[in-house]
Amino acid sequence: MSAALSLLGLGPMGAPIAENLLAARGDLVVWNRTRSRAEALAERGAAVADTPRQAAADVTLTVLPDLPQVEALLDGDDGLLAGWADAGTTDPVLVVHGTVSPVAVAAFAARMLVDHGVHVLDAPLSGGTAGARDATLSVMVGGDAADFSRAAPVFAAIGTTVRHLGPSGSGAMAKACNQVVVAGTVTLVSEAMLLARSGGLDPAVLLELLLGGLARSAVLEQKGRNWVDEDFTPGGSARNQLKDLRFIADAARAGGLDLPATAVVTSLFEEVVDRGDGDLDHTGVYRALAARAGREEAATRTSPAAVVVMGVAGSGKSTTGLLLAEAIGGRFVDGDDLHPPASTAKMAAGTPLDDDDRQPWLRAVAEVLAGASDRTPVVVACSALRRSYRDLLRERAGLPVVFVHLHGSPELLAERIGARTGHFMAAGMLASQLTALEPLAPDEPGVVVDVGGAPEDVVSAALAHLRGAHRTRGQGRA
Repeated sequence: MSAALSLLGLGPMGAPIAENLLAARGDLVVWNRTRSRAEALAERGAAVADTPRQAAADVTLTVLPDLPQVEALLDGDDGLLAGWADAGTTDPVLVVHGTVSPVAVAAFAARMLVDHGVHVLDAPLSGGTAGARDATLSVMVGGDAADFSRAAPVFAAIGTTVRHLGPSGSGAMAKACNQVVVAGTVTLVSEAMLLARSGGLDPAVLLELLLGGLARSAVLEQKGRNWVDEDFTPGGSARNQLKDLRFIADAARAGGLDLPATAVVTSLFEEVVDRGDGDLDHTGVYRALAARAGREEAATRTSPAAVVVMGVAGSGKSTTGLLLAEAIGGRFVDGDDLHPPASTAKMAAGTPLDDDDRQPWLRAVAEVLAGASDRTPVVVACSALRRSYRDLLRERAGLPVVFVHLHGSPELLAERIGARTGHFMAAGMLASQLTALEPLAPDEPGVVVDVGGAPEDVVSAALAHLRGAHRTRGQGRA
């Protein structure tokens, strides 16, 4: 018999959604390609699957970037289809929470039902990581009404606005409509700010006026300072905005529609990506417009390209690193995944690593950091690092590396660890890890951040100080 509910994909959205489902229901199977991200959920009662096959449930949620990542979980000995067959589940519901093409997901749903008897719901989300954390998401659902009824109690546990919009593809279509407005607004505000500067107006004053009138919008409220400061530090990326706009074009063609304004916006975002700004925040479309007018300022990155997030068990270093990488438009690498097999076996047995064990791991981390650039920053999460190891990483990486030291009281860290029976990060190793983690010295580029707050607050504090550290090569404390 299969489990009642599972969730695959524990990224910045998936992890808090899983926490809320556990709090509301008490039972959940989780799977993530990097297993370490599921371990905190195991402490709260989740069952951690080793493969998608083990995570095949009556209702299976996927929180992944696009449809190809969902399809990759289906086939093979370790796939979901094999898992549903094992359990004798003849009518599972598969929920696609990512932002996907309305046309593609409708075709996918039809194929899955005919070929495998799997009922697909497209249920994209709006509200961001804060909405996922607070269970206040908007959930837009497409698919059969009976299948929606089966999954509705699950959606109610993660969102406050849940709507069934019609057959397969309807949820994705609603999200596409949302993105038409968002991309268009971002582009038009960029034009307005460019026009203001060309006429000698103060952009900050213009922002106040726009926020006080009919032009007010969530885009201006949340991102208005981007244009004022001309700081387009990565957030929701221009590359992802272009992906969504191409989905919109597919949907418009399928409906026999001409969307001329959206077509122009799409061509502008193609320029953004082609000129190398795809990883900037989507408000960075301003730079493409400014370049057309010959008014573009020299590009400056406001955050470092190579970042190491370090902390002991219970500090949340992997979650912080993942969210930080998302915030700066970079690539996240879990340093624990870079240990060679022999070291992994020692840690699993509870045996501390010595210097000889750590050398190949340090080389691997340094190689990852060496691949960082202004266009593709890298964030690596690592366990305790003494000063000599930090110096070695900087030397071997061959470029400036900024460290984020996640600090918390031993009592808080021990509480977070709990009783991880059989896990190499068991509470008994906490004291030795705290000893090994030498504090940042005044001459080291890095920041110390207290981990007592919510993950988003920790990341915000780290990001604010990282920008300062990048400019001054100094140290701060949040």
